[in-house]
Amino acid sequence: MAPVQPRVVVLGLDCLSPRLVFERYRKDLPTFRRLMDAGLWGPLRSVDPPITVPAWSCMMSGYDPAQLGLYGFRHRVIGTYTNRYTADGARVTRPRVWDHLGAAGLCAGLVGVPDTYPPRRLAGYSVAGFLAPNTAAAYTFPDSLKDEIAARFGAYRFDVDDFRSTDRDRIYRDICAMTAQHFALFRHLLATRGGDFMMLCEIGPDRVHHAFWRHADPAHRWHDPAHRDAGVVRDYYRRLDAEVAQVLAQLDPACHVLVVSDHGARAMEGGFCLNDWLRREGLLALREEPRGPTPFAEENVDWGRTRAWAWGGYYGRVFVNLAGREPEGQVPAAAAERFALELAARLTAVAGPDGRPLGNRVLRPHDLGAGAPAGDYPDLLVYCGDLGWRALGSVGNPGLFTAENDTGADDANHDPEGVFVYSGPAGGRGERSGLRLVDVGPTILELFGLPTPPDAAGRPIPLGPG
Repeated sequence: MAPVQPRVVVLGLDCLSPRLVFERYRKDLPTFRRLMDAGLWGPLRSVDPPITVPAWSCMMSGYDPAQLGLYGFRHRVIGTYTNRYTADGARVTRPRVWDHLGAAGLCAGLVGVPDTYPPRRLAGYSVAGFLAPNTAAAYTFPDSLKDEIAARFGAYRFDVDDFRSTDRDRIYRDICAMTAQHFALFRHLLATRGGDFMMLCEIGPDRVHHAFWRHADPAHRWHDPAHRDAGVVRDYYRRLDAEVAQVLAQLDPACHVLVVSDHGARAMEGGFCLNDWLRREGLLALREEPRGPTPFAEENVDWGRTRAWAWGGYYGRVFVNLAGREPEGQVPAAAAERFALELAARLTAVAGPDGRPLGNRVLRPHDLGAGAPAGDYPDLLVYCGDLGWRALGSVGNPGLFTAENDTGADDANHDPEGVFVYSGPAGGRGERSGLRLVDVGPTILELFGLPTPPDAAGRPIPLGPG
């Protein structure tokens, strides 16, 4: 029996930048341009926080982070200091597109979609995303699929090792090899297994941006148009364009095609040392003074003299040491709301290295969705310089600002706008505004004639003319 030709294909390109696809590189990308000319397109507003996890699960479920209870890759169990976990697929408790399709008797094929490890049984097949630990793990459904992958494609590349290394030549070779393998596998599965719905999520653009964004952004403080790597990002986007063209050549003209990204990229101006700032404000105390920049360790915190501490990352997560919740909580429950508001105001007022406001934006958990936040949420989310600066969790830095990331070389932080391109028989054309990431999953369900869960944050995007 011939494979089922998909009715909907989603090509997810992590961190793909609307500024590059829609503007700067548009003339260099004939396949993307053809899809845009034949359909509708526009910047896609991500969720808060605009991070791979939870963004892809929000996109494919229609639920926001507060509803999913997912706020990043790692979480701490509320009420503890050191009990933490990675937000893998086992933590996604809301149904995603393929769950609805399976219940309707339809088949889905997934390659590289974040939060699909560990693999679950589904009506179809899946190859886990980059959170899978290695090829020795059970990373496919059915399990026999991984033997087929190894026989045809060799060792499967989940991600690029040490993508924040200074060995940029090796990083770029590995990114290109990984992307080529993922697309080749997707085309192989399209030809041999098919499915009513098929989705590929490629992490390569994100890795390219973190390593080489200075060469794509003339406003980047390290931009050098004469650098030998000046054309690397443009070259990679051309490679993506060619890979997408090969996928499209295998599809029926009646197929609905969506190209989407979970967020974009922007220049990283430097790092803001969030925990060192909390120490200067008298809110965080350590048992032993660091001798130099040191990763934050809860074991070194003097909890009896600490009212707040933070985790670093693309955005900062601040936790209140709340009495009655944490083992040695210092902020009384009756004062918690006032303390959080005052702390947010102090963070918002932080001045940058030049003495002018850094532009920090502080969110509360209830800002992330319409209802009460679920799961293990931080008390404050801090977008340093409105995501222009990375939040550094390390302690013992000589100042509050650094030129570099404290976890390795990095050119970019996340931007809240990703890419949305639709081409297919729905008939709509032209640029659209107001597109939201949480609306993508409901849009796919509508293409299959299936309803959106009534409590979901997202709603179908009108794809027709007008």
